[in-house]
Amino acid sequence: MDSRAWPSPAAEGGEVIERELEMGETMMLGLRLTQAGIADADFRGRFGISLGEVYGDIIRDLQELDC
Repeated sequence: MDSRAWPSPAAEGGEVIERELEMGETMMLGLRLTQAGIADADFRGRFGISLGEVYGDIIRDLQELDC
């Protein structure tokens, strides 16, 4: 493997994932942080698209649950 492909030894052998999966992983991990959650501005800054544009229907469905 070309050592330039992974600039940090910590990332060596890492996995490159598709953008959609990266967004899903960001949401999953962020939702585990119940105090901080996921800020739309941070999501938009990272992916160039808002949470509502990607997950709007899902967010609305979850908000409507009577829990």
